[in-house]
Amino acid sequence: MKETSILVSFVALGLVFCAPVFAQENPPSPPPLNVVLGQKPLQLMDHQGRCALAERGQSPHVLEMNWPCQFSPDKQGKARVEMFNHTPIVLVMRSEPEPTPGTNCLTQTQAVRLINGKLETSVRMDTAGCGYGADQKVYVGLFDW
Repeated sequence: MKETSILVSFVALGLVFCAPVFAQENPPSPPPLNVVLGQKPLQLMDHQGRCALAERGQSPHVLEMNWPCQFSPDKQGKARVEMFNHTPIVLVMRSEPEPTPGTNCLTQTQAVRLINGKLETSVRMDTAGCGYGADQKVYVGLFDW
C-alpha cells in the first residue's frame, strides 16, 4: 500500500513538472481566419467593429456579429468546410463568456455557402454554450434548400 502511494506521488509530481513544459511547446493554434470556399479565397476581418468576410476585389460582406470572430475549426485547427448537395459551407462564430456570475458562453453562429458561384449568408443563430465545434446539421440547417 505504501509503495502505491509513493508511486502515485511520483506520477503527480511528474505531471506538475511536465504540464508547464507541454503547454509552452504546444501553444494553442490561432483561430482560423482564412478559408478557400470552392475556388474563392476568403478572409475574416474587422470592419468598423463588425465581423466581415473579405473576398479579393469585392467590398467586405458585413456579418451579423461583432469582431472578433472566426471560422469553426476542424481537428487540425483550420477552417472546417462541409459539403451538402455539392455546396461548400463554412460557419463563422463568435463566442464570449457570459457576464459574472454566469458560467456559460454566449455564442453567435452564421453560415456562409457558395451556391451558383455566389456567396450567401444565413441568418444568425444565438446559443448559450462555449466552444467552436458544430454538427453538420448546423451548417445545413441555417439555410432554406
